[in-house]
Amino acid sequence: MPRATAIIPAESSRLCEGCGYILDGLPEDGQCPECGKPVIESADADGRTWPAWEATPGLGGFLTTTAAVMLHPRNFYRTLRTRDPLLLSNHFARLHWMLTSLFMGTAAFLYWMWMSGHDYLGVFHSWHIAIWPGLMGCCYLLLSWVTALAAKLSSWEAGFRGWRMPYKAVLRALHYHSPHYLPVGLIALSTIIGFLIYLPHARRPDIAIEIYMYTLCAEVVLGAAYLFRSYWAAMTQIMYANR
Repeated sequence: MPRATAIIPAESSRLCEGCGYILDGLPEDGQCPECGKPVIESADADGRTWPAWEATPGLGGFLTTTAAVMLHPRNFYRTLRTRDPLLLSNHFARLHWMLTSLFMGTAAFLYWMWMSGHDYLGVFHSWHIAIWPGLMGCCYLLLSWVTALAAKLSSWEAGFRGWRMPYKAVLRALHYHSPHYLPVGLIALSTIIGFLIYLPHARRPDIAIEIYMYTLCAEVVLGAAYLFRSYWAAMTQIMYANR
């Protein structure tokens, strides 16, 4: 049997922030017939506002918003306005992509030098140093592309299931997801630097290299799980957002 096309609620419809039930026509002092959540909590008193970065752009707002996203992701996304312009959220993401690209690009550059047997001091006097900014640029473009792709796929999947999650709202949420890349990049860079410092003093370099490779593989798996968990926290908290 063919699957019936899911009906996506209109942008003008008010959804219950708790379960997604359409509340059109219900009084402000009423309750959601589906889950019992007060209607007012899905209206003007829904608690959704601008993050500190948008309220007061600058270093203070940047650091405050970064800390809120990383330490309290569910609360951050539960109070995030999702239908606002993308300009400031995009700037926020770009700054974090640049920082992450610095970590990941440097890690990739050090790994490449070790694998190719280049001298760490001599490489700064040759054309090989140009590979460093090139790797950082590739990381930046990859993060930007993956974010846009994830937003499109998430919006498409939501529409397939009948959830109202417009592309721009999802993309705005993923812009604020960008701080979660920082610890992944920083841990990868720290692991490679630590290995390069330890390797010359290792009694069994072959075992040290094996441990190093297994460590990197474990970090890839754990990093992917961490990023998905934070992504899931974002999507579940904006799924029924009205503004």
